[in-house]
Amino acid sequence: KRFKNIQKILNISISLDSLIVSDNFGYVYNLNKNTGKIVWAKNFGVPFRSNIKIDGDNIFLINQDNKFYVISKNNGKQKLDLETFPSFLKTDNKTNISLDKKNKNVYFVTSGAEIYSINYKNQNINWLFNLTNLNIDQQIDLFFSTPLVFKNNQIIFSSTSSTFSMNAKNGVLNWDFPVSTHILPIVLNNFIFLGTNKGLILNLNRNTGKVIWSRNIFSKL
Repeated sequence: KRFKNIQKILNISISLDSLIVSDNFGYVYNLNKNTGKIVWAKNFGVPFRSNIKIDGDNIFLINQDNKFYVISKNNGKQKLDLETFPSFLKTDNKTNISLDKKNKNVYFVTSGAEIYSINYKNQNINWLFNLTNLNIDQQIDLFFSTPLVFKNNQIIFSSTSSTFSMNAKNGVLNWDFPVSTHILPIVLNNFIFLGTNKGLILNLNRNTGKVIWSRNIFSKL
């Protein structure tokens, strides 16, 4: 009730009969999808600003301080938490999580420009990559990233200044292309499609990052 005059921002995911919800007050809920009744509700103290991923009994979340959580879907108990580098400026950008369910790996990029790969079965960090090591022209506290796209052991995403391809197994950078987009990259077979806010549509070779073709759709309107 004390939060009733403050806008609530929700992230929602469905798993079987469970509706999993997190909010900007630090709460995580498990609701029965069919009845709307609360199965459990937990407060973790810090607002959540990530998408929600689920695999079996595992719920994956990141709060606004870049703390990574694995929570039990059955009872809401915390299975794992990992402190990462916090960002001093709080933004409305949503932190993104991607899963490789086959190999039990979770990938996420923080607002501090760090990319993590964690095996949630054995709870080990596979690798960590810091984008600031590339000496790209961006401030950490103004860092932005599109959602990570995982496909065929490759991670594709776009940040403030460039679009990147990384090897999902070892975190090695395959290539980077000096065009940024705020739109989720579309990966289709051996192609990556990017769209910029200036109306430029690009088709890149997924393996090399080379431009196959580009079109400015604004010039056609």
